[in-house]
Amino acid sequence: MSKQIQKPYFKHFVVEINCQFDSGNSVEWLEARTIPLIESLRVGIVAKTKHIFKPQGITLIYILTSSHMAVHSWPENDFLHIDLIICSEKITFDVFKTSIKKTFPGMKHKITELKY
Repeated sequence: MSKQIQKPYFKHFVVEINCQFDSGNSVEWLEARTIPLIESLRVGIVAKTKHIFKPQGITLIYILTSSHMAVHSWPENDFLHIDLIICSEKITFDVFKTSIKKTFPGMKHKITELKY
């Protein structure tokens, strides 16, 4: 008799944003948007790290109280990618979409919830 594996609860959101970076390759610009995004979801930041690519581009990684978020920028393409895995049932697609719209107002974006 085999034991059935119970899959843990989580949601996986992917966001593609077309945006012009006001100050090019700025960690400050990116953090000024991603930290309020995280705060709007009412989860805490446990740890964060970053990598600045040369000549441009930034990756921010946040370990959250409810999982993690990765943010990648390509200023040369006016493109930003956010990958969020969240274990809170309170964060629905609509909640996340509202937070993205408030955090990145007027920027064209596409949000996808990956289903497993």
